[in-house]
Formats: sequence, structure tokens, C-alpha cells
Amino acid sequence: LPKVYFASVQGASNSRSYYPAGAHFRLPKLTPDAPEQIAAGASRTYELFVGDDLRSTGKLRARLALRVASTAGDAPRVLWNGTLLTVATSDPRTWAAPIESALVSPGLHRVTVAAAAALRLEDLSVRIE
Repeated sequence: LPKVYFASVQGASNSRSYYPAGAHFRLPKLTPDAPEQIAAGASRTYELFVGDDLRSTGKLRARLALRVASTAGDAPRVLWNGTLLTVATSDPRTWAAPIESALVSPGLHRVTVAAAAALRLEDLSVRIE
């Protein structure tokens, strides 16, 4: 069935209330209420758990989306488990890239975002449609 996977399903505000233990939390904190600034030339890696196996089905496709403050600058370089994705703007606030079905299997995946220009990353998701 179609679905959306997010880098983080909890708002960062939940972890802020447990200070100073916040440094020990390993859950991702990237959400629209807690965007991350990535400096030009810097990169960040996010873990994303996917429950679908698209390697053997031809019905569904995967698409990665980066919600940003603006897509006016240069496109970021995005890797899915080390494989370079072709990123294009889909609207004024979203960079998107198709993910080859053979690369989508159940388990933990790593998404690396390398900013060509300063980037305010608000959300990271994978749509299965």
C-alpha cells in the first residue's frame, strides 16, 4: 500500500523536556518544528527505517523528498546508502529524487545530504506510491 516514511516521527519538543539527558537520545530530531542548518560544503547523514520491499514488485515506486526553506540555490547532493540520487525541484520548497526500486528493502537506510549552498532542511521523507 502507498505510505510515507519520515526521518523522525516525533517532534523535537519531546526530547527537549528531558534536558540534560537530551544528549543521550538517539532518536532523530529532524522535524519541521526543529529544522537543521547545513552549511555550504557540509553534509549530514540521517537514518530512515523502511518496512517495504520494492525489489520484487513493479507496482510501487519510491521517491525521496527534502523539504527546505527554498530551492532557489544549487541542488544538494543526496546519497541513498551510498548511491547518488538525481535530485530536482518539485516545488519552491521541495527537492525530490526517485529511488530505484532495487535499492528499497526492509530495514535501516542511510540518507546523506551534502549542501552545495547553505541549506535549511526542515524534513526528510520517502513516499511509496
